[in-house]
Amino acid sequence: MYTLGDIPRHGALNFPLRTAVVFEGDRYTYAEFNDRINRCARSLLGLGCAKGERVAIMADNCAKYLEAYFAAAKIGMSVTPLNVRLGDDELVFIGNDCEATVFIVGDGYEARAETIRRRLSAVKQFICFDNPRPGFHAYAELLAQASAEEPDRDAYEVDENDLAILMYTGGTTGRRRA
Repeated sequence: MYTLGDIPRHGALNFPLRTAVVFEGDRYTYAEFNDRINRCARSLLGLGCAKGERVAIMADNCAKYLEAYFAAAKIGMSVTPLNVRLGDDELVFIGNDCEATVFIVGDGYEARAETIRRRLSAVKQFICFDNPRPGFHAYAELLAQASAEEPDRDAYEVDENDLAILMYTGGTTGRRRA
């Protein structure tokens, strides 16, 4: 069995010193990238997250986004990417409909996240990739405090058939209006 969460682990085992990710000023080898993913996964577990839960991410493309995506997959969580161009009501609808328990926000979207956070009924943990706010965990601090040890896939019963991503489109057929 090979899962999405195995991709960075296998890269680190087979090509530890090769470049895995380059994004703007960030550059990571496969080993470094996998270590960061493991730290993120362990941070999510440390915050009380569990297999089957959802992580909603409102951010532009960045290396941290990819880390969170693979970290969730390693522990059996799924990611719901949020289109930053949607309105607040649409973001709240998606966040509540997917039952996200974690909401991660990227640079520049912190104020928006603050305005909608009380309307996100299932979210227990808020994380900022770049500019932490009161009541939000700082991503860098979470990673700094977490172990880089590989999470035990068997302990979380991660399976190749587990949901990895739940995407919503901006179409007109997905939501009824009363």
